[in-house]
Amino acid sequence: MCLYINTNLHQKKSGYYSAKVADRPLVVKKIVHNIDGQYLSPYQDVSISTNIIYEEPKFRSKVTNKVVEYGHHSFHTEITTPILKNMARFRLLTKNCKTIYGVIPVGAKYFIGDRHDIVSNKITYYNTLEEIRQAYGCKKLASSIHRRDL
Repeated sequence: MCLYINTNLHQKKSGYYSAKVADRPLVVKKIVHNIDGQYLSPYQDVSISTNIIYEEPKFRSKVTNKVVEYGHHSFHTEITTPILKNMARFRLLTKNCKTIYGVIPVGAKYFIGDRHDIVSNKITYYNTLEEIRQAYGCKKLASSIHRRDL
């Protein structure tokens, strides 16, 4: 699965678009297939476990052609974009789909796509927002990405 960079949100220097760097933990959503309690990514059926830090060694923090091919794909937590609305409808029609959460950690690199999808080089998945609050020892979570970035 490829992410098409929102070129309005990423600086272009010397012919390259550069990834953003998370300055705080960013909460995102991931839609997965839930097969007998095992989560699989919807595109390539990659197994996904919770509470494990995933890293993508092939992630490139600079790209020339507006396309990011490698990384961990997710979506902004607010369901406001057409693609998430369509996926939410799809989830209603597909019994085995579930929405889980992810946290892109401080220092991780990420790109925002033209449909507000996100791809990052690091992420940890959680079943619920409560699990995230417990993992980070907090009672409340800040918004993940500022609206000005969208």
